Amino acid sequence: MSCRSLMLRFAFFIASVAVFALAVTKWSNHDPLVPPPPTIVLGGVLFDVKTTSETHCENTSVPGKINQSIGGVAFNMASAVINAGGLPLLFSVTGTDAIGAHIRKIINGMRIDHIGMEVHEGSTPMFVSLSTGGELVTAVADTALLDQHVGAMINGSMLAFQMRVAKAALIDMNIEAEHVIRALALTEEHGVFTVIDPVSIPKAERLRAVLESGARVDLISPNRIELKALAADPNDDDDTEAWVHTASHELLARYPNLGGVITTMGARGVTLVERTRTLTLPAIPVESVVDSTGCGDAFIGATVGSLGATLCDWAIDPEVCVSKGLEAAARVLESDQSALFYV
Repeated sequence: MSCRSLMLRFAFFIASVAVFALAVTKWSNHDPLVPPPPTIVLGGVLFDVKTTSETHCENTSVPGKINQSIGGVAFNMASAVINAGGLPLLFSVTGTDAIGAHIRKIINGMRIDHIGMEVHEGSTPMFVSLSTGGELVTAVADTALLDQHVGAMINGSMLAFQMRVAKAALIDMNIEAEHVIRALALTEEHGVFTVIDPVSIPKAERLRAVLESGARVDLISPNRIELKALAADPNDDDDTEAWVHTASHELLARYPNLGGVITTMGARGVTLVERTRTLTLPAIPVESVVDSTGCGDAFIGATVGSLGATLCDWAIDPEVCVSKGLEAAARVLESDQSALFYV
C-alpha cells in the first residue's frame, strides 16, 4: 500500500473521530440541531369544553363564555414540555369520532412525538368545566375510552422500547393504579426519572394505592388540596407552608420508595420536600387571573421538560427546573386556555 493511500486513510480516520466528537459535544450541550432525549408523557388527551362566568346559580343558566380546545392533563403537560425545550413522547388514546380526528390533526402539526398515540372505536375522552372568577367550580371528565385501552397500551412493546431512551416520564392519575404500577416497573427498569400528577382529589386515592404498592416514584406533584387527600389527616384545615412541609415529610416517611413531594400553593408558589433538602419558590406575579385550570399541568410539564432538555440537573440544582415551571404556570394563569400550545 502506497504512502499516499495510508495518509488518506489516516486522514479519513481522524475526520471520522472529529465528527463523532462534535456530535457528542452537541448532544451534551443540547445543540438545537440535536434532539434531546424524550420525555414520555402518559395519560389523558381530552377535548376540553371550558365555561366561565362571573357567577353561577343552581337550576338555571347564566351568561358567560364557552371555549373549546384540546386539553387533558397529558396534553397540557406535553405542551409545557415543548415550551421548556423538551421533546414529549405522548402515549394516550383518541376515538374514531370527528373530535378525535381533529385532535390528531392538531397534534400531528406540533413538536410532539405521537408514535404512542392509539386510535380506538368510540368517543374521544372529553372534559367539561365551569369556572367563576378564575377558580374552578366543578368539572366532569369522560375518560371511558382511555380506561378501556390504556392497560394494553402500557403492556405493549412500544412503551417498553421507548423507555430505553427516555430521560424522564410524566404520568397522570387518570390511569387506573394497576396500570400505573406496571408503567413504573418500566421506568425503574430503565432508570427513568418519573413524576406523577395526582390530577384531582378522587384520583389522589389511586395515587395512594400506587405508593402503597412499593413502586418507585421520584416525585409527586399535588396541589395543597390533593396533598391533604394524601396526608395522614385529610381533614386538617391548615395549609400553611409549615403544614405542607410536615405533610410532605409524613408521606416520605410512610412511603420509602417516594423520592419527593412538590406542592403547588397557588399565589404562594411551590414547595419541594425531598429526603435531604427542601426548596420554596414564590409564584410569578401576574397582572390578572383569567383561569387557573391547567396551571398545575403547565408547571410540572415545564419543570420536567427542562430536565429532559438538559437545561438543569435535578440532583444538583432543581431550582432552575422549578423556575421554568413557574414561568409556564404564570402564562397559563393569565390565559383562558389550559395548554401552553394555545397561549
